Amino acid sequence: MTNVYLLLMVGSITGWTVVSLLPTLPKGRGAFIVALGGFSGFIGGLVANGGTLYAGITPEAAGAALGVALLSVGVTLFLTRNRSR
Repeated sequence: MTNVYLLLMVGSITGWTVVSLLPTLPKGRGAFIVALGGFSGFIGGLVANGGTLYAGITPEAAGAALGVALLSVGVTLFLTRNRSR
């Protein structure tokens, strides 16, 4: 059960870090980004861990959780940015 919490924490902390570095983020978007990071980090870590929740966390699963969370948050922010044209 600890794996679930660790994977959610890795993704959520990644999302929170991105939100804290972007002062121009619209209101209400921060919670969405943190939740997206948590969810995508969990899915990425689960896939890298072989689809099992209770197999123990590996460095590959933690790295996959971090990478997938960062990638999904970055792509979401890129696609929803305000365009001046």
